[in-house]
Amino acid sequence: MITKLNNLIRQYENLQNESINESIEFINRYNAFSKSTIDDRIKDYIDRYSNLFQGYLETKNEYQKYNEDKAEDFNVFDILKINTKEVILHSPLIAFLLDPNEKHGQGDLFYKLFLETVFESEKKEYNKFINEKSNDYLIHTENKKVDISIRSTNHNNPFALIFENKINAPDQNEQILRYYVLYKKIGYNDKNLKFFYLTKEGKRPEKYSISTKERKRLEDKKVLIIISYKKHIIDWLEKAKEISKAPIITYLIHQYILTIKNLTHE
Repeated sequence: MITKLNNLIRQYENLQNESINESIEFINRYNAFSKSTIDDRIKDYIDRYSNLFQGYLETKNEYQKYNEDKAEDFNVFDILKINTKEVILHSPLIAFLLDPNEKHGQGDLFYKLFLETVFESEKKEYNKFINEKSNDYLIHTENKKVDISIRSTNHNNPFALIFENKINAPDQNEQILRYYVLYKKIGYNDKNLKFFYLTKEGKRPEKYSISTKERKRLEDKKVLIIISYKKHIIDWLEKAKEISKAPIITYLIHQYILTIKNLTHE
């Protein structure tokens, strides 16, 4: 009986040892496989991301060389932090470009382009606001609180173009109506007066600035013209940039276009 029991114990121990050995072998094989798999994956990631990083460095170096020549990230309006300032930047610069007698040296080229842009195919309207002589225009900013005013000094062809320029500023109470009435009192009428209401997106003036009824009447008579930076001003400036003969003015316009596109999220 003792012998039989000893035999059973030895058989159990042998089985246990075999099981342990098999387990150890399994674990070793698993570890070897796992390590091989992990090593392969690590190598794959290293190769892949090394190529990606190398491509990034090459692109970055190419851009740096390009930027040394072009400096396209440079924008003087961003540096001066005036890109949303109506009175400091937008009205003076638009007036500067529109003025045939200003130092851009392009005469009435930009002025005529602007009229072509806002009047589109309305040649009759365009012709009404053109003078033969460049010095027959008087252009002001912040004159009688009007952001931009362009008046003809030709007594045979009197007219006025006035601009209310809105970047972020809200309308004032009866503001549009007051300016319209003011220019009527000066002597202009619905045939020789244009009122451009300029905003980033082309929205209409608020009801407290001019009543809906009066706004619709002036729009129908083409006295009040709603224009936007996003469409009309960018379109005008793109044309002006193409035909400007002075490189420094071309670059000024280019920078202003970028500023407007940032403002309007173009």
